[in-house]
Amino acid sequence: MFIMKNRRKYDLAYLWLVFPLLRFTWPILQYKTPSNWVAPFVIIWFLIIFCRNRRTRVAIRGLSTCLWIMVFAFLLYIFLPLLYGYTSPENRISFRMINAIARVVELAVYLSIVHYSLLMGKVKEMKMMVGVVLFSSLWAAIAAFQFGNSVVELGGARAISALSSGNAIGQEHIDVAMTAADVGMGTAGSTYISSFLIPVFFYSFFEVRGRWKKAACCIMIYANFLNIKYGGLNTPYMIAVVGLLLAIVAKWSKSRITVICCGVIAAIFMLAFAFNQKILFFMGPPLRALSEITSDQPQLSARLLSTAEAVEGSLDTYAATRYELQQRSARGFLEGSIVFGAVGSDQLKAGGHSELLDCLACFGLLGGGVIVLFWMGYLSYNDKLSQVLGKRWSLMPYVYVSTWIFASIPNPVALGSPDLIFLIPGIALFYSEFEKRNY
Repeated sequence: MFIMKNRRKYDLAYLWLVFPLLRFTWPILQYKTPSNWVAPFVIIWFLIIFCRNRRTRVAIRGLSTCLWIMVFAFLLYIFLPLLYGYTSPENRISFRMINAIARVVELAVYLSIVHYSLLMGKVKEMKMMVGVVLFSSLWAAIAAFQFGNSVVELGGARAISALSSGNAIGQEHIDVAMTAADVGMGTAGSTYISSFLIPVFFYSFFEVRGRWKKAACCIMIYANFLNIKYGGLNTPYMIAVVGLLLAIVAKWSKSRITVICCGVIAAIFMLAFAFNQKILFFMGPPLRALSEITSDQPQLSARLLSTAEAVEGSLDTYAATRYELQQRSARGFLEGSIVFGAVGSDQLKAGGHSELLDCLACFGLLGGGVIVLFWMGYLSYNDKLSQVLGKRWSLMPYVYVSTWIFASIPNPVALGSPDLIFLIPGIALFYSEFEKRNY
């Protein structure tokens, strides 16, 4: 194990990472600057650490192997659409090379910070990088708090996503989208990240010591709630609630297997609900009541009412239409090639709104196996990191993965969000269990 000396000077090489991290996460920079601007900063930082004496202060056997398994699986997943495109070019799955490269670079930067910092004893530096990323989340929350009422009818994240894709919902909403973008409200991607971060900070509240740190966890929970509230996307509420329940299970059971099993059960139930909404028929009246209570949030209120009608048996609702997309992907997987999905086929049957089910419909067990490989590498990597970060923290990655398993059924949530891969071990540096050690 390494020993942290409080008088050690700050590693100035980390200053090269401030702009890339802000560009990855800060809405203002995302809207105003091209993504390729991060390249010089990232290259310089990688050159600096590559040319240094890389004698580590921490030796964790097999850590690098788990890291490369995770990276390899991520690369396979990102470029799987090319496999389908080359075998069936007339029915190519949507794929943008620049977006794929950007995702790979972002993951590489975040993983490198975690890996290098913990092995080399750069605790102060990594804490600062955590602060940079959380600043972006706070900025979006402040913008949502100040200007959310002006975009609440459509929702900030929904409006920005519609504008950036060229599909703004009517000319009258363009001004709403531009307002949300200019003040720095979060995008659809950051709103989903917020839904995962709420359980992270809830769990962390019980693991940090001191009023200020506990207050910071509460502030971040509320900040991420604001990002969801004014984002106009409603599934993040459900993801956050399931994540909170899984965090409670983790605190109560202290069992990794139990947490994963609960996530799988929640996902199976979500899939069953997609095929038969009536299994929750008793939720009709409560959902209608919630719809009335949340009338000040038109997007959420309308979704709750639509869901109430769906569980009561109506098929002519927005909620029922969304569930049909999940059904289509599940049937596409079962009716196509179980192993290779639509690879080599002229027909693609995917609903386009479920990360896991769409992957199975497109690439069969080949794609599903890549997802499993990635999460196995991720959990193995974090299991080994727990030798440094602490046993109590080791449950947090399992809460994230279990929440993702559930969320991957109703929504196209990103596989392995780099922000979360970085923040989950980064926040552990503030845990009392970690600080008790002589770092």
